[in-house]
Amino acid sequence: MQFKSELYNKLLDFRKLNRYPFHMPGHKRNSNEVSIVDPFEIDITEIEGFDNLHNPEDIIKREMDRAAKFYGSKKSYFLVNGSTCGNMAAISSIADVGDKIIVARNCHKSVYNVIDLLKLKVEYLYPEIIDEYGIAGAYKPEDVEQIISENHDAKAIVITSPTYEGVVSDVETICEIAHNNNMAVIVDSAHGAHFILSDSFPKSALQCKADIVIESLHKTLPSLTQTGILHFNSEIIKQEKVEKYLSVFQSSSPSYILMSSITNCINFMSESSPYVDKYLNNICNLIERINELEHFKLLDDQSEKIYKFDISKIVIICCGYEMAGIGLMEILREKYNLEMEMAAGSYVIAMTSVLDSEEGFLRLAEALEDIDKNYDEIIKLQYNRNVNKEKCTKLSNSIYHLKNEKVCEIFEAEMISSSDSNCSKEISKKYVYLYPPGIPLIVPGEIPNDKLVKEINNYRNNGYQVIEG
Repeated sequence: MQFKSELYNKLLDFRKLNRYPFHMPGHKRNSNEVSIVDPFEIDITEIEGFDNLHNPEDIIKREMDRAAKFYGSKKSYFLVNGSTCGNMAAISSIADVGDKIIVARNCHKSVYNVIDLLKLKVEYLYPEIIDEYGIAGAYKPEDVEQIISENHDAKAIVITSPTYEGVVSDVETICEIAHNNNMAVIVDSAHGAHFILSDSFPKSALQCKADIVIESLHKTLPSLTQTGILHFNSEIIKQEKVEKYLSVFQSSSPSYILMSSITNCINFMSESSPYVDKYLNNICNLIERINELEHFKLLDDQSEKIYKFDISKIVIICCGYEMAGIGLMEILREKYNLEMEMAAGSYVIAMTSVLDSEEGFLRLAEALEDIDKNYDEIIKLQYNRNVNKEKCTKLSNSIYHLKNEKVCEIFEAEMISSSDSNCSKEISKKYVYLYPPGIPLIVPGEIPNDKLVKEINNYRNNGYQVIEG
């Protein structure tokens, strides 16, 4: 007798839809190129001959040493709880309870979670904003220099590079500034694990001398969801503390299926040149065709607010306000059987990987050309289908750069009552963010910007997923 759950059956139904995946994970369900046997056949625990992730001395140690040699780190650690556990372990290894750190305001929620757990004091570093698109640009080195000069007691600076949209900062200069002030640099590079594959991609944060770099293998490479890697390369942070906190934030029963997926991924990368050449050619052909369209354009490195750009991220921007990102995402899904990674106010992200097929790239190019050609007709159809059209107004691109007033630290927010505050407006005690990408729009301890609250409600009315908690 087989006991199949509702979720399992829904996954089988989704598989039958056969939508082309321009989204995570990076293996793209391409079982012709990467596959494993029935997972139940190789799902084991720490039995004789298979080592222990939390005390590696044998096969896991050899595999991690091989990964470190491939990437060029002092030490590389396998992550089976995603980049989330890597971010939390990295920060915990340098900051004790009550310490101060500098954090890029557009960091992932996992960074904020460990800030809360350790009751850390925070100074925020803000990226530049590409105003016309509402997309976070790079961090200016001069802003980094200033915030460090004003916060010499901070233990580390934590940044995100590349961003979800593929924007890369000048990590090398940021590291130089920080290290000159004896400050560690931790880089959430979850979306940059593939940079090592080609010089056509930006230099990795590890190559730029960051102390700890966290990468999600599953996002852009052929590896199973939840797999990642933490690279240690520091003279400031103690290696034994990194190992201690990895054992805290990772499962005590790490999956050998996930660990073997990591090792297979590194094997693949070591022999990936023929795949990478085809992949880059497919990207260039797609970019060339999209650049010919009237109603869409692509994010690239032409903005002075972008230091470098990852061309694997196809950020398709709707030129007019007539079509929101979520509308384009729905059209591509329902009419062309293409599934995008995410939709923002005025754009969608097609996340590509080395295992995307030429056929997939062609289908996306042809779909966008068809939408561009029949744009007015499609816009009219989308409007008529929108059940919330009476609530919808044009989506602002400013949602990620409307700043809130910070009143207290995150851990202090729960202890504040309205009677304790002299402020006329309520201090937030919860996070509010769009998912994906999981970057908080509102953080506990902040007084939300009135315009931002209005924009959040507008996004919710337009069908975007707004999470509070």
